[in-house]
Amino acid sequence: MKGGNIRYKITVHVRLSGGATRTLALDRPLPIAQIRKFKPELVVEVDRLLDRHCDREIADILNKRGLRTWEGKPFNLKKIDWVIVGGESGPGARPIDRSWIISIRNQCRTAKVPFFFKQWGGVRKSEAGREIDGRTYDEFPERTVVPIPHEDERAAKLAAVSQWDSLAAA
Repeated sequence: MKGGNIRYKITVHVRLSGGATRTLALDRPLPIAQIRKFKPELVVEVDRLLDRHCDREIADILNKRGLRTWEGKPFNLKKIDWVIVGGESGPGARPIDRSWIISIRNQCRTAKVPFFFKQWGGVRKSEAGREIDGRTYDEFPERTVVPIPHEDERAAKLAAVSQWDSLAAA
């Protein structure tokens, strides 16, 4: 028990190459609400803005004021990163309606979301192909590359994380 709060353990069974096994007992991670803390005044401001604005407008307002998320990034309400669509294939495959595919593709265009069309499907999917209006759609989301911090920076971050338990108990 730490600071009056019960801390549960997670048991992890690991099989190593060669067949050896290890059992580890790890502290359960803190609830996300304790890790991702927003300033109380930001929560009050968002609550106030909700009376007259939609989510996207609130994100724009907060960004224009220079406010950032708990990660220090601009607010972003893009919730869908990638859409993959394809018809069923094989025996018993149900038909797919072309208008559904076109509608989803057009919504992706409007929202600037990558669209990947796998196949029309059906019993003979290779004959149906994967083209829509004479072209294939093989779009992928943007790849994010995050450099590995230097050893000193990693050690500092680990030291900061180890202080979370004492902050949570306070």
